[in-house]
Amino acid sequence: MTQGHMFSFFILLAWLAFAEVSEKAVDDIAEVDDRVATNATQVSRISPSSISAGTATEISFTGASENDKVEFAASCNGITTPSSNIVSGKATVRKDTPGTLYLCYRAFGSNRVEEKRAIKLTVVAATGASVISAVSPLTVRQGQQTTVKLTGGKAGGKAIFVRENDQCVGQTPDTTLDAGGEGSFIINSAGGTYKLCYQAPGGSDSKTQSSIALTVLQTTVTKADSIVAISPSLLVVRVPTSITFTGATRGGKAQFRKKEQGCAGADPEKDVGSGHNMFTILDVGTYVLCYRAPGADDAVKQTGVTLNVREPGVVQAMLNRWSSKHGTLDCNALTQVPYCSVSGISECEKTYFIWSGIGYKCFWDTKVWPPACDVSSNSVDKAKKAAICQSGSCGGSPSQCW
Repeated sequence: MTQGHMFSFFILLAWLAFAEVSEKAVDDIAEVDDRVATNATQVSRISPSSISAGTATEISFTGASENDKVEFAASCNGITTPSSNIVSGKATVRKDTPGTLYLCYRAFGSNRVEEKRAIKLTVVAATGASVISAVSPLTVRQGQQTTVKLTGGKAGGKAIFVRENDQCVGQTPDTTLDAGGEGSFIINSAGGTYKLCYQAPGGSDSKTQSSIALTVLQTTVTKADSIVAISPSLLVVRVPTSITFTGATRGGKAQFRKKEQGCAGADPEKDVGSGHNMFTILDVGTYVLCYRAPGADDAVKQTGVTLNVREPGVVQAMLNRWSSKHGTLDCNALTQVPYCSVSGISECEKTYFIWSGIGYKCFWDTKVWPPACDVSSNSVDKAKKAAICQSGSCGGSPSQCW
């Protein structure tokens, strides 16, 4: 063998050795990538597993990790970056063509896309606008559970009735029909005309059914004596105040209106079903209470219930609630008593708080976290915490009572 041939031979051996090492490195990288894809996430189930064509639907992925990427396709060949990102175990998916698709999945930190054929997504045709041709009965009573037959409805289809001015898009049909197209419905909202939103079996959309209407008969009417008392009935203008409603029931709503306005055209929206809620009245005067009972669509003035709103200041009526705690002091020199907890840092030290007939000056306590407007007797700064009102006087410090 000549010297030149020997040199070529050694070059060949070196190249073969390099190729073997390179191939092993590639295999090692692939093995690591396989471990990342296999160990990082094991998606075991999706819900729902069937959606409507043309409707973006949120799907939950059991076992998925944050920032995994997913896509559904007939084949995962050629997909390097799935189109959807997993956030809190969910991803939004939209497919425009009916069919059966498989999960293409790439674990976070991996470059490999796996085709998980055990996890299928069925895409059904979008629900039509005239699937349901008739509804029976045509009239139901508010709050009364009624079996309604939807002619044309299929077993597993879902439906919901909504007010005629509402849109079906975004609604979630929640009553499942049986093989006869029947479902059990209960409508608690106010009486009136309702339209039908339908979803074909396996779908995820909500489609308005043309020419289908259901009349709901109002059965609940608000009584004028539903609320027998409120407390307090006197408060300070522009001061958030918790008002208690005696007689309120779950779902009841309230609104205060000027006495001269009355309740005509009122639309109570403050929920007082728990017996109380916070109100801020922006103008002085005498107010009447407009109340709406649960399930009603009216707003009825409550007899014998009025609310008086006055300029900042303290009167004896404000202290009556503390009579059981000997709150008989005279603080007429005070002209402003907002509630400490609603004051910000800029107003806190100008604020006074009446509690059990004794007035306290508020201050901003930065020794706690988060900082708070405080009247606590445990404050290390006793001077800022001194009582400003004492029985029969104004604490001997009129300068603090403004």
